[in-house]
This record gives sequence, C-alpha cells and structure tokens, in this order.
Amino acid sequence: MWLLGFACIRWLGTWSVLAGGAVAAATMLVLRGKEVRALLQWNPRWVSIGVLAGAVMVAGTEGMFILLTRLIPELHRGTAGLYEVLRADAYPRPVLAGLIVVVSVAEEIIWRGTALGHEAHTLRTRWRHGLFCCVVYAGAHAASGSALLVLLSFGCGVFWAALRLKSGSLWPSMVAHVLWDLTILVFHPLV
Repeated sequence: MWLLGFACIRWLGTWSVLAGGAVAAATMLVLRGKEVRALLQWNPRWVSIGVLAGAVMVAGTEGMFILLTRLIPELHRGTAGLYEVLRADAYPRPVLAGLIVVVSVAEEIIWRGTALGHEAHTLRTRWRHGLFCCVVYAGAHAASGSALLVLLSFGCGVFWAALRLKSGSLWPSMVAHVLWDLTILVFHPLV
C-alpha cells in the first residue's frame, strides 16, 4: 500500500491513495486488534512526552540541516527536490496539514503498532525486530523515487520505534510524528 501510495504522489501528484489506504488499514487494525487498542489507551503523560520528543526532532532536524548543508551543499537541492516529490506546495496548507495528520497517525498504528508488534520478547530481540521494521518502513517509501526520503524514513522510524518500545504506548510516537511532519512539511519547511 505504501509503495502504491508514494508512487501516486510521485506520478499523479495526489496523496488520496496513500491517505485513503492508510486510514482504511489503520481503522481495520484498530477495530480487529485488542493489542493495538491497548497501545492507544489515553495517557496525558505519553502525550507530553510525544510533544517533547517532537520538539527535539524538529530542533535536531533544523540544526542538522544547517550543519549538513554547509558541509554538503547538494543537500539543499536534494531537500528542495524532496518537497517537489511530496507535492508539499500543491495543496492549501489546511488540506495538507489534515492529510499529514491522518497519514502520520495511520503510519504509527500500522508500522509501530502492528508491524512492530507487542509480543513479550527479550529486550534484545525486541530492538532487533524494531530495527528490521524500520528498514521495511524506509523501503516502503522507495516508490517516491527519493533516496533522501528513504533515509529520513529510516532515521525517523528508529526514533519513533524507540519511543513506542520504551513507552509501551503509541501516543508518544504518534504525537512526535505528527508534530515533526506538520512542522517540516507545512509550517516551517527547511527550504
């Protein structure tokens, strides 16, 4: 579904396939999986941690972007190209913000809720499985045609998986994911 969704963004210029498929899959997983519903139990503490984690991600991204573009000037052009691939400017900001919230929450339910699992493995096995899920998550973004998006997906996926594994809840990773995506794609783009 992610490969098809990103192919549609790249070739057709629409997020509708990715958003529709993500919502349908996430809804099915929540309705059918009591384990996923358990990961979604409301806890204001986890939301606060998600806000803090999202702020750290945004600050880290902006700081690293400034540093890395000085060292690798081509990164600026590559980032501009990524915004073009994602068609971030093709939608009015409120519409893009809504799509991002929907897709980000669905991604967390699918990738960090279901794919990452909730089995009581040993700590070592759980982190190894988490890393494998991050590789698959990053690969699912390959149809975008952007190697930068694949790398970013892996790095962010590791951070969000760590939040989920450490907390035992989807709230920290969902909130951090939504805040990072909204900031970097809608309200304060890097380029």
